[in-house]
Amino acid sequence: MHYSINIQINLIILIISMFLKFLLLGFMFYPFGYSLASIPKDVIESCKKGSAVGRAIVVTDLGNIRFIRDSNDKCNNLYLTGYKGKYYGFISCHDKPYFIIDKKKYAIADAVIESEKPYKPSLAILTDGTYWLKIDDSQRSYLCVRSPSDDFGGEWNRSIALSQFYIAANAFDKKEPVKLYFYYYHPELMNCMPAVPTCANQKICQQKMYLCPQKSRFLTKN
Repeated sequence: MHYSINIQINLIILIISMFLKFLLLGFMFYPFGYSLASIPKDVIESCKKGSAVGRAIVVTDLGNIRFIRDSNDKCNNLYLTGYKGKYYGFISCHDKPYFIIDKKKYAIADAVIESEKPYKPSLAILTDGTYWLKIDDSQRSYLCVRSPSDDFGGEWNRSIALSQFYIAANAFDKKEPVKLYFYYYHPELMNCMPAVPTCANQKICQQKMYLCPQKSRFLTKN
């Protein structure tokens, strides 16, 4: 009888110990998992379309960014737009592009790539035709930048170019670090070949633009 009671006590102690360890692990990893989570689907779709998708989404147009000045010899092409006393925009330093979010620079090259391969962040953010939006869901605010890509024909090839966009999490508050995400989605480019096709426009060919041969209007017959 005494032996049976000891076994039960030891079993209860073991269960309590395992439960406490589980709670400790959950407490340790929950903040990191939450902060590094992917962007919500409705936010992505709203950024992609430029309008609210879902009842909980609110989209605010931040207006066009405007050229300010060339800061110095190391940085130039400073473009900004303002929202409630904070500034958002674009600058190039040492020939590398950066987003400006509340007076701080964030390298475009550091953006988390969420698009289909082989698409990567553009080497430049074109100012013409670029949309700067603030997207709010029930929990957070996001910066959405829909921009033509110089690598994909820019403003000249607008139907394809506007498929490039960036989302910055935590861009309007300081609770957590800003994190950039890059997206490139276009139904006609999902099955593109990673090779330069025979193009009517040689400039685009030289930029190694990826086009679907069966759908592109830029191709010429051999």
